[in-house]
Formats: sequence, C-alpha cells, structure tokens
Amino acid sequence: MSTITKWILRAVGFLASCILIVILGFALLVDPNNYASDLELAAQQNGLALKIEGDINWSFFPRPGLSFQNINFDYAQFDQGFVETLVVSFNWIALPNLLLEPQNLPLTSLNIQNGRVRHMDPGLPPIVLDNLNASIRNFSLDGKFFDLDIKSANLAGLPLGVKANISVDIVQQEMNSFAAKNIILRADRVTIEGGFEVDPTKTEIMGNLKTQKFSLKDQIQSIQQRFPFLTFPSLKNDKALTEVSLSTDFSINPLGYSRYTHELLIDGQVFDIQVEADQTTGKMSTSIDSDRFRLNDYLPNGSAQTNASILAPLALPFIFWKGQSEINISVNEIVMQGYRVSNFYTQVFGARDVLQITTLNADIFDGQLNASAIVDFSGESPQISLKPTIDNLDLGKALAILGETNDLKGQLTLEADVTASGQNMDDFQQSISGNGKLVISDPIYEPLNIEEMVCNAAALFDGTASQANAYPPETELDTIISSFSFNSGNLNIDRTDTAVGNIKMNVQGKINMLQQSYGINVNMLVNSSKTSPNGCKVNRRFQNQILPFECIGNLNSNKPMPSSCVPDKNKIKQIMRNSVIQGIGNKILGDGNILKNIFGGQ
Repeated sequence: MSTITKWILRAVGFLASCILIVILGFALLVDPNNYASDLELAAQQNGLALKIEGDINWSFFPRPGLSFQNINFDYAQFDQGFVETLVVSFNWIALPNLLLEPQNLPLTSLNIQNGRVRHMDPGLPPIVLDNLNASIRNFSLDGKFFDLDIKSANLAGLPLGVKANISVDIVQQEMNSFAAKNIILRADRVTIEGGFEVDPTKTEIMGNLKTQKFSLKDQIQSIQQRFPFLTFPSLKNDKALTEVSLSTDFSINPLGYSRYTHELLIDGQVFDIQVEADQTTGKMSTSIDSDRFRLNDYLPNGSAQTNASILAPLALPFIFWKGQSEINISVNEIVMQGYRVSNFYTQVFGARDVLQITTLNADIFDGQLNASAIVDFSGESPQISLKPTIDNLDLGKALAILGETNDLKGQLTLEADVTASGQNMDDFQQSISGNGKLVISDPIYEPLNIEEMVCNAAALFDGTASQANAYPPETELDTIISSFSFNSGNLNIDRTDTAVGNIKMNVQGKINMLQQSYGINVNMLVNSSKTSPNGCKVNRRFQNQILPFECIGNLNSNKPMPSSCVPDKNKIKQIMRNSVIQGIGNKILGDGNILKNIFGGQ
C-alpha cells in the first residue's frame, strides 16, 4: 500500500471520528426538549396553535433529525389535528443552526405516523382524515419541486393514498407560487390523476384532474358496506355503471368564484357538464348536455321499494351549497324501453331543502310533455307538487312502452295539479291528491264493441233475440272528455263523456292505484230508434233511457283478475219498473173516464 493511500485512509478515519464525536456531543449536550417552547412560539407566530405533549428525541441516520411524540395542533379554528409520531430530518450542515435558530431549521424530509386532521366549515359536516401515514422528501420552499407521499389514510372511512410533486415558493411569509404535478390519488376503487397551479397575479387556482375508468357499481357497493343506512336499488341492466370516467378542468378564485368543465363518460355515453359557483352572491349554475342516454338501463329493477327516499338523488347537487342553485339539463335523445324521447330539457332551481322544477319539456310518444314541480325535503318525508301538461300524445304507444294494457288508443291531451309525499312509490300513491282533466281525440277501444254490447242488452231487456249484425271487434268513439281526482290512493273518474253513434256514454268510477284494480260504472243512453245508421233497432220504451253497465278488472298483467263489463241488473230492474209505472201513468192520464170516476168530476 502506498504512502498516499495510507494518508487518505487515515484522513477519512479522522473525519469519521470527528463526525461521530459531533453526533455524540449533540446527543449528550443538546436536549431537544429544551426547544419545545421555541418551536411552539414559532408556530403560533404563523397562525398555528401547536402543543407538543410527548418527548422530542434525536435521530441521526440516515440524516440528522428530531422525532416528536403526541403533537396537537389547531389552525385558525378550522383545522384541528393530532400526530402520534412526527420525524423531521435536515442536512448535516444545518445541524449547528439548532443551537442558534431552531425555529428556522431547514427541513429536508418529514414523516408522519398515525395522524388525524379534522376540517370544519360552518354550516357543513366536518371532514375527518385519520390513520394518516405520510412522508415529504427533498422539502423546499424556494420553488423547487419536492415529493409528497400519503401512504395510507382514511377520509370519512374511505381508503386514501396520494403521490404528487409539490412546488412552493415563499418569500418573507408571502406565497409567490404553488403548484402540484404528477398527482396520483387513489380513493378506494378510484384512481385520479392530474395537477394544478396557483397564479398569485390572478389569484386563481387552475388545473386538470381525470379519473381512470372505474366501476361505479362496485364503488356504490363499497359505500353501502361502510354506510348501511344508505340504500341503492339494483338496476335493470346488470352491466350499468361499470365503465365510468370523469375529466375536469377547473379554475378557482379564492375570492369566491369557481368554474368547472367536466366530461363524464358513463358506459360509453358522454355528458358535458359546466359548473359555475359564486360564493359572494351565493349562486351556483350547472348545465348538463348529452346527445344520447339509455334511460332504461338505469331504471330500478322491479318495484325498487326502499327505505331511502326515491327522490333523494335529486337533492345531491344542492346539499353542500348554502345559496341558490340552478341546473339545466339538455339531452337530444333518451332511449326508454325501445322508444325514443327527443329534445328533453329541464331547468331546476334549488335552495337547500327545496327544489323547483320550473321547466320540463320533451317530445314524447309523438306528442309534447311540459311540466313543473316543487320537491320539498325539509320534512321527514319528501313532498312533491306536480303540474304536468301533455299535448297530442299517442296513448297506445305510451301504454305499450310502459308495460300497461294498451286497449285504449288515441291522441291524449291532459292537464293535472297533484301533490304527494312519502319515502317510496307506495307512499306517494297512497298520499296523492289533486285533480285534472283530459281529452282523448280519435279514441279506439279494442277489447269489445260497445254498440254490439248495447244491442245485446237492449234485446235482453225487450225479451227478443239479438240482431245478427256484423260488428268490428273494436269501438270507434267520439272524443273523450274527462275530469278526474286523486284521493287516498284512488284515481276517481269524476265524469267522462263520449259517444258511439247514437249511444251517449257517461263514465264514473274508481281505480285503486296500489292494487291496480278498477270498478267503473258506464251509463249509456240511445237517443234514436237505432244505435247507428247500420246498427240495431231499439225499442221505443228504452229510447232516451239510461242503460247501466258495471265494469271491473285489473290493469296489472302480473295479477290477473277476471274482467267483465255487464249490465247492472239492479238498476235495470228499476228502469223496467219505472217504465211500467210510466206506461200505467200515461194510460191513466190519457183516459178521462178513469179520472172522472176517481175525482168525481163533470
């Protein structure tokens, strides 16, 4: 070994010994607990109420540092927290500063073990971040990027992990810039990527965040496991909500104005969402636009009767906003059970617990739908007030698509004003009240021919054989004009007027909406000697006499019930009795001798 090599080794050994002596000297001579009050004071000067409850210990490898135990902090009465263990590291060259200016000790890394942060905003539920384990490497406040790694945390019970490169430039306690790039945030089953920056000149935060494609269905199931009181119905399409992604460009002004541009993809369907919020005025505006939406895939499977309100999702955009909100939704085409609803548009205003649907328009079943509504969530059960208007809707198509009986066809025009309340559809049907009117033009009733039924009944009353006319299987009616009302789960047909040839018809009855059963009284009157020009003859005794029929049945094909529409025998007996009495009366009044004998006249 050469002499030079020997001297180098000796020098290295000497330096190592010196470093060891310095380390031991700091460990023996400097007690970091003596500086706890200085550190607390420095934190207080920066608006952070800090209390170091446990010990402060030295750590020297791989870098010198301090380990703090049981730290409590409170920042501006909004953020409160606790850290079980906090390890702060710094460069070896900065070690002497600990004796001179411990509050200005330049940090290189920071490790948090088992931390807890509680953020409070007046009027909103607190946000709690616990089980926090995180590290910061290459820490700097001069604009250089350093690494943030939140290895594990729970946000309101949601598993959370974050990696990002952070840049902070602070001069004389003034922030010149702040930026975050290469953000990877994992929240349960969702991964979010992106970045943002703060522009001090514009006092604006700008950035972009996007999610990787994820299954919202699985995410909902995970939420239900953590919060059993939340219930979501299963959907008709088992693959619905399995491919979801969201991309967001945002601009946030610290003075209170924010703007968000979202592109939401749901199972291949694109929704463009624009959100503008102004905290100074308390107004938020949202617009949602889409070209096509397959509604049927996202309808509840079965009756979907749950304990949770079926209207609760409507209130979600308004829960965390204190002021007034406006939502405009526009969809060119909605596919519903094979039928297309076009030009859908709705405008919704909300203020906390009350939603007001001022406009709802759509081209549906070859007609037009217009509606307004108010939904009140302030009570134990949601209350809804609805005013729909329908013009020239194809009734046959609508009933067929909705899975109901389509025996009645025609063009429907309707106006109604109803109110209801409840937690599920049964509650709404049971509590509904209100009234309305409808007109059906060019109506066709397919189950039977009403003229044939009247002719058979007239023959029965007259005691003669039914006339063998050839009647079509359906009935072409005159325009149907009806008024109706709702009460205690029943749809009451207050009065309905129509006609078939010379047969005038009046309908009254009741439909039980829960059982889907009906009982209807149909009164028919023939005002001519024949039911129609090609119809049957009617005995003079029964002309202008009401022929009553009773109709019963069930609208639900899943609960078959015998349907019938037969003459009301009791009422017919009364009619026949009255007819006989009327005939006797006419005989008495027409025979003067009988009157003279009774009253003794001249």
